[in-house]
Amino acid sequence: MRFEDEAQYRAFSGKDIKVTYDSEHAITSQTVRIPDLSSVNVTMVTLQVPYLLYQDFNSISTYSDGHDNPGVGGTASDTYKGITELSGIGLPGWYGTRIGIQGGVARICCRFENIAASAYYKGRLYTPQLTNIKEDEDVKIKVSFKYGSNRNEKRKFMSSSKPDKTGLLYMGFNSQSEVVNPDISEGDFMDQVAGLVAGSGYASMTPSSLSPKVINGQELDKENGAYNYLPKSNTIITESSVDRNMRIGWILSTNNDSFGTHANYWFYIDEIKVQITK
Repeated sequence: MRFEDEAQYRAFSGKDIKVTYDSEHAITSQTVRIPDLSSVNVTMVTLQVPYLLYQDFNSISTYSDGHDNPGVGGTASDTYKGITELSGIGLPGWYGTRIGIQGGVARICCRFENIAASAYYKGRLYTPQLTNIKEDEDVKIKVSFKYGSNRNEKRKFMSSSKPDKTGLLYMGFNSQSEVVNPDISEGDFMDQVAGLVAGSGYASMTPSSLSPKVINGQELDKENGAYNYLPKSNTIITESSVDRNMRIGWILSTNNDSFGTHANYWFYIDEIKVQITK
């Protein structure tokens, strides 16, 4: 920018300004800080095209919905099936089920319980809708993130052996303006009986709420991740186009179907970056 008035130029010293990018398919913005202008007449500010969405969870030190680490020993049981909108912790438009955040890293937990039948209480994380995409535009996007995984399995009866299973990761898109818990096939034994009567069947390890899916039941490492250890990364480029009404979702299930066990499976995630590739 060029200024005719020196005082006006100096007044920008140390200030944050918002820069908006209006491209063919999206409108995005970023905030940049102007350096000290008190003794210079020319300065340069480095700009880069901002992500369609970026989240590193660094603004949240510690959070839990109370269901991301339920007990697995003795008679412990946690049949929670709710979902939380996370604007209260500074993440407007984000939703989570069995979610925790610590040290700038998020995790979701899949809870598995089996006494009379298998019950899968899945962990979920949904981004806000991708509203920076322009109206009536459909684009292909690239999604990258760092991740890790872990588990805690316990036998409920002395005759039961630990199942040695793993978490299953699903990733895809959801177009609900307000995300609700959509997997009617999960739950405890009574939920499953009610589901059978209603025609939805017994509890299923496969989620039904993501379409299209871009990760469909990926087996995660059994013990290779923690809040302070995310050893892996992934980059997904969508084959199908998405629009501004879509949100990205990660759902964690498990391949466990072992009698007499309770278990937690965790998926840790950070540095979520979304860009348009089209």
